Amino acid sequence: MSKQVDISPATASPTWPMDFVREAWAYGLDAVQRQILFFDVMAQRTEASEQHAAKEAPHVLKFDCELCVDGRKLPHP
Repeated sequence: MSKQVDISPATASPTWPMDFVREAWAYGLDAVQRQILFFDVMAQRTEASEQHAAKEAPHVLKFDCELCVDGRKLPHP
């Protein structure tokens, strides 16, 4: 047997507008916190990318290497 809930205005809780405001506030706060975290991660990625690009010969290999020719200094064809 399913229980029917009466949601007529006569039986509605008088605090429902405050529940709506509370939930809207919590949603907005969560959205702002997520935006702050997103921009923090993007700033960290930008900083790491700039540090990687500032190296003399940026590469992703895990062993040491000796730079023979830097292609950035060759004349353009």
